[in-house]
Amino acid sequence: MSDMEYKINDLSESDSVIEISKSIFSPSWPEAEKYHKKEDWIGKINQGGLLVAVYVEGKLAGFAMCYVTDKDTLHIWLGGVLDKYRGLGLWGGMYNKIEEYAKIRKYKRLTLNTYKSKYPIMYAFATKHGFSCYKTETTDNLEKSFLERWLGE
Repeated sequence: MSDMEYKINDLSESDSVIEISKSIFSPSWPEAEKYHKKEDWIGKINQGGLLVAVYVEGKLAGFAMCYVTDKDTLHIWLGGVLDKYRGLGLWGGMYNKIEEYAKIRKYKRLTLNTYKSKYPIMYAFATKHGFSCYKTETTDNLEKSFLERWLGE
């Protein structure tokens, strides 16, 4: 698809991005309070983090939110693409923007956490792109995988 646009750290539509996140993940009220507070997102961005928003034909279609965990690490925290835009390569495009940003900012490692059984496509994408599991934990009968990818110099 040719009419795609990626915006980096554009806070003018942060409310829309947060609403998209809620529609993708359908969080409970406590989860929404924990993960979808605008001031938290802005704080993460202002401390070296990254918000990538992707638009298709001018409409917000997906996002990725990342934050710094230490001087060497950028963590891919939340991200997704609305159902009607899946299969267009949008997540791959956002991931490329994340990796480019991380390299420019001289981060040495990207991390993300996911549930292999709940989000198998994300797990497969991550492992295909060089992420490896360095830790797992089980909560509510789901195994959470902690993945990392070391970036070349």
